[in-house]
Amino acid sequence: MDPSGELNMRGISRYEAKASSSDNSGVEAPANNKDGLPTSPASYKRIAVHVKSTLEIDPFSTLEDGENDIQYKNLSWWQCSFIMLAETVSLGILSLPYTLEILGVIPGVILIVALGILSAYTGMEYGMLRNAHPGITSIGDAFRIVFAPLGHRLGINWAWFGQCVGDISQLLFMTFLMASHVLTWTIALNNVGGRICSIWYGIIGTAVFILLGLPRTLKCISYLSVLSALSVFIAVLVTMISLGMTMPSTGLTGTNPYHLWPINPPPFYEVFLVVTNIVFAYAGHAAYFNFITELKNPREFPKSLALLQTIDIVLYSVSAVVIYIFAGSHVESPALNSTSHHVQIAAWCIALPTILIAGVIYGHVITKDIFLRFFKGTRHITKNTRKGKISWVAIVLVIWVVAWVLSESIADFNTMLGLIVTLFGSWFTYGAPGIFWLFLNHGRYTLSWKTKLLTCLNIILVAMGAAIFGLGIYSTSYSIHRNAQRGRGWKCLE
Repeated sequence: MDPSGELNMRGISRYEAKASSSDNSGVEAPANNKDGLPTSPASYKRIAVHVKSTLEIDPFSTLEDGENDIQYKNLSWWQCSFIMLAETVSLGILSLPYTLEILGVIPGVILIVALGILSAYTGMEYGMLRNAHPGITSIGDAFRIVFAPLGHRLGINWAWFGQCVGDISQLLFMTFLMASHVLTWTIALNNVGGRICSIWYGIIGTAVFILLGLPRTLKCISYLSVLSALSVFIAVLVTMISLGMTMPSTGLTGTNPYHLWPINPPPFYEVFLVVTNIVFAYAGHAAYFNFITELKNPREFPKSLALLQTIDIVLYSVSAVVIYIFAGSHVESPALNSTSHHVQIAAWCIALPTILIAGVIYGHVITKDIFLRFFKGTRHITKNTRKGKISWVAIVLVIWVVAWVLSESIADFNTMLGLIVTLFGSWFTYGAPGIFWLFLNHGRYTLSWKTKLLTCLNIILVAMGAAIFGLGIYSTSYSIHRNAQRGRGWKCLE
């Protein structure tokens, strides 16, 4: 989708060449004032080159020989696809049929397909940035390199600032997603069993998440991801078949009608909240750098992404339309609850693997990012050292306990999750990739008619991320205010 991978690399090389000197390191030390701050634009460029140089080496690419090596780079492109499917096509799909009830079938499907195509393009931009800088393993690394050219203006080390913003944003985003999976696990078991206090279901689920999160490579999770993809597909299929067999009184003029276009539009905040549900359904981008890092051949990432986006756009569109048309105005979110009680139990049982495994993937990504922050460049990354093992287990324990506490503590959790998706998912999925492309192609925006079109597209993506961010904050905050007394914090579900 980029006019040329060569374009990006030539642009970067030219940029670095101008800012480099002829000493052994290739980067001249910046000229600083008495306060230690750079004094010229050239100094800012040299700082940017220095930051880039620290992110040019893949931290997993130089494993030493030995039986105790942890082999990271062993994912094939199709295994990566299944991991991405398990991460992306999990909870998001369950809210899409209700989205059509609010938006109407035609506008809803158009949005699902359009946002899916855009998310495929923005996923490619993650791959472009990572191929240009193989040391990038997280959103924090990406923001660090994008912010680096700003140097130390206004007394701020912008590279460090970008790193902090990216790391904290990714940590918050994925921790809340982990909490949503703990909560969904609790709801599922409560629907299936309902014999004990739901808080205990949350504790049991957290213990399972911790155990499955102990492996240190995605290779182990890739096998579970196949099961996850099958489970969500079968659960949705069971729901569709059940609704089709019961044949509720649906239709454009039935007693339980569906609508091609919205009628009696609800308040704006409710409409925009269901739009954020679609954004959430595609918001897997925050983990892409981590996935690319463990590919045998990172340049095969576009194949993984193409398979993912083809499956999720088709699955989202078909399942949303079929379930909504059969359930009509009685459609619920999550969609599995739109059927009879016995079918609900069966569907939730089938969906348990995807609830578990998608949550485990989020936990794995965050654990690895934290682990790399502490141990990047040390033998603890690639060797089974005692310190490395203890640290990994400790991080897994802490993040999952925090996720469980969040899942039990926050009133009106679903709306709060919508706020977190708005704050971070809007940027990770649409806004930030536009910035990545503009960064990679700086100075070449008008090179040809293709680059002019791509420049316009990526500016629109940045504006789109900002719009979802701003309007989403308004909508979710308003919803939180209206529903403040309806939360279930630290209570047993009935």
